[in-house]
Amino acid sequence: MAGGGRGGIRGNDRLRIPLARGWFAWTALFALAACSAGDVGREAAPRNLILISLDTLRADRLGAYGYERDTSPALDALAARGARFETVIAESNWTLPSHVTLMSGLPPQIHGVVIPNQAPSADVPLLAEVLRARGFRTLGLTAGRFLTRRYGFDRGFEEFDDAELSFAKALAIARKRLVEFDADDRFFVFIHSYDVHCPYDPPKAYARRFQTRPKADHVPTRGRCGNPHFNRMALTPGQARFLSDRYDAGIRHADDLLAQFLADLGRRGRLDDTLVVVVSDHGEEFMEHGKVGHRGTLYMQSLRVPWLMAGPACRRSLSTSRSVSRT
Repeated sequence: MAGGGRGGIRGNDRLRIPLARGWFAWTALFALAACSAGDVGREAAPRNLILISLDTLRADRLGAYGYERDTSPALDALAARGARFETVIAESNWTLPSHVTLMSGLPPQIHGVVIPNQAPSADVPLLAEVLRARGFRTLGLTAGRFLTRRYGFDRGFEEFDDAELSFAKALAIARKRLVEFDADDRFFVFIHSYDVHCPYDPPKAYARRFQTRPKADHVPTRGRCGNPHFNRMALTPGQARFLSDRYDAGIRHADDLLAQFLADLGRRGRLDDTLVVVVSDHGEEFMEHGKVGHRGTLYMQSLRVPWLMAGPACRRSLSTSRSVSRT
């Protein structure tokens, strides 16, 4: 992901991120917050990190980025109490290289993972390895496919589950493991979900809630994605709207699951010293430029992604930081 910028950084202010910066910008922020000596005001700096990647989530479909539909109250609340980066550009328009960048801080032309069946070499350090070497408990929970051991994403994780976990299942496992950690343990938890990704198959109640009629025309979605299915069809505007509605419904479902997860951790005191970061690897198009999906396209709908973060002292520590720079 591209990250960086100059000038004061404030929790609720808009933050613009030039394209030339690397994803270690956010790890630098975490290091600044988690490893700094002393307290910030009355709040101790965060000791732990929960990183959540909602695959295929475009920024402009969240209320925090100006979307009018009620897709993201939990994510909006996270942004309101922490920080929202306004313009974050994915380093790639598909999952594998973008997540390697997320975990390494290196752009694809440096880490070398640019086509399927590649994995980062052993000399490319990944975030879990760095944090585990510093004494963190590390837990990785992913929805599989590209986020698997085959591609090296288990490196540095004490426990790693890539059994195509749903977001609900991954969150349930994370809740259980976090309760089992000792109070003195520092931890890094990474959770990845395809629940927003095609085939846009949210629970029926959510699909009904977000379907716009008569503007939306039904099109079968089960097992289908932009390439090779929808982009071989002559989709009508109504069918494109139907897919877009179901995408929005999937966002709200994931948001509700996240709300329950954060509320439960809050009740248990697990958020008192934890930084929560929510990002995505790329976005999705719905015929804005003649296609559905994200492969083979570099428009903003496919590249502009959210970056939201909140934790104890997060807003104040960010407001006193002078810049976010590449490390």
